[in-house]
Amino acid sequence: MKPGIPQFANYEGGYRVQPGDPMYADLNGDGKIDDNDRTTLGSPIPKFIGGLSNTFTYKNWSLNVFFQYSLGNKILDYNKLLFETTGTFNKYTNNYASYANYWTPENTDTDIPRLLKPYNRGDVQSRAKPKVSSRVIEDGSFIRLNTVSLSYSIPKTILSKVKVSSASVSFSAQNLWLWTKYSGQDPEVDSFNNNAAPKGLGYNVLTNSNAYTSMTGGYDRSQYPRAKVFNLGLNVSF
Repeated sequence: MKPGIPQFANYEGGYRVQPGDPMYADLNGDGKIDDNDRTTLGSPIPKFIGGLSNTFTYKNWSLNVFFQYSLGNKILDYNKLLFETTGTFNKYTNNYASYANYWTPENTDTDIPRLLKPYNRGDVQSRAKPKVSSRVIEDGSFIRLNTVSLSYSIPKTILSKVKVSSASVSFSAQNLWLWTKYSGQDPEVDSFNNNAAPKGLGYNVLTNSNAYTSMTGGYDRSQYPRAKVFNLGLNVSF
């Protein structure tokens, strides 16, 4: 690599940086990249959350619309960490199609590291494993059209003929539309992880503070996506 550019701490018999490896910031300015350059990259807790609901009525028709929003939270896209890398991490598995754009001497305009063979030595501590970095941290802000409900009350002049006091027909839908810059399936994520590794190893192994919780906000590890739900109802009173 170029002289004067900070690189990974070298270990005896270990690995030296090559073109196509990730480049990390030397945050403490000691001329090398190691555990002392770790930093906080954001919080999964939104700065603002809320919603907006309104009901519109016209004669026998009623329409309710509910928007939900979240602003200022960060998401760790662990899927990208898994499926846009090679080496001993996630070896012998399919990757995202985007990994076809990995670094080569002919393809240098990319943020996807070079190809590594399984069990090849990696960038730090001789491990071919990706590190949690700003490349996999994304803005989780979103606006979601959460619920739309439309109902029609049948006129009493019609109901009196069939001896019904009131009746209405309704249609509702959930999760109709989502606006977000997050590249994953859904920005509202919290994933379960039962990794038995010691906690606090976020530099190499990402684990929760409690391995048996499903409340790990902002951690996207292939959580099942939210479904669109449609309901048709009939309410009758005699």
